[in-house]
Amino acid sequence: MDQDWWRTVQSDDVEQHARHLGQFHWRYDQLSGGAFRAQLAELAMPRVRVFREHTSHSTEQSGSLPAGSIGVGLALLEDNPLWMNGMRIAGDRIIVSHDSGVELCTSPDCELGFVVADAAVMEEILQRTGARMAANLVGKASVTQLPKSSERALRQLLSLVHGNFGVAPDSLRSENARRLLEDQFMLELVDALTAATVLPEECNALLRKRVVDRARERMRENPDRPMSILEVCNRVGASRRKLEYCFQEVLGTTPVAYMRAIRLNGVRRELLRAQEGERIYDIAVRWGFWHFSQFSADYKRQFGELPSHTLLRSKGA
Repeated sequence: MDQDWWRTVQSDDVEQHARHLGQFHWRYDQLSGGAFRAQLAELAMPRVRVFREHTSHSTEQSGSLPAGSIGVGLALLEDNPLWMNGMRIAGDRIIVSHDSGVELCTSPDCELGFVVADAAVMEEILQRTGARMAANLVGKASVTQLPKSSERALRQLLSLVHGNFGVAPDSLRSENARRLLEDQFMLELVDALTAATVLPEECNALLRKRVVDRARERMRENPDRPMSILEVCNRVGASRRKLEYCFQEVLGTTPVAYMRAIRLNGVRRELLRAQEGERIYDIAVRWGFWHFSQFSADYKRQFGELPSHTLLRSKGA
């Protein structure tokens, strides 16, 4: 049973999973095909919250932290990385978000550890200790590299909290134990934020991300009239080969697969919020799917269920 300092939730839909992170205003799009499953565990302390998330399929995620927060995230499985700003995140690479939105992609069967701390308290600790946050982390979402000692310390703390995924540790049932742990997290975060270094490939990675961002913007402009890859290339000013390479490096997928997945996710969101009398066909057409039998097959391949089952889900059936 959840306590006021601990919760564990499971989901079988990306929209349901996003609602479990309501105050983060988080959005998920499922990029790889199959029935989605997710689990989220959270330790909540007054100044620090510690999450562990598992998602069964590749996702694109975007959102923002609660106001006045600093967040640090890392991949918990070496072979199942994340991507942000066009860079692969695994091992000693971490995500840092300071007063900024976050966009990232996950591989299938990805596990993410994420620590969210009170920014004002962090800044007070930095001032009192005469330390400064690394300049490349201030006011944005960044990918950075930690010294091995900082990475190891953070992973040990995350393991102490979430080593038995979804189960509240007996050692933390004491309020005093949680207070001491919270102090440890704050100190390790300060060390991490002051010792982080710029990645050498960051400049090239950001150039690739800009190409992908322009392409995604064009793809989303008119969902009822899907663009061909040639049109996207022309609008973005990139060759097909360059576009393919940038998408693989930034999102881990191809432009064609990404565009189809985003449109299918758009249909699914509308089905889950459909009003009485709305037809699946009409919603599908709004997202540029005119061949209904092909759409139904693509939809089932993407989400592991037919559109009609999603519509029933929306009505609580």
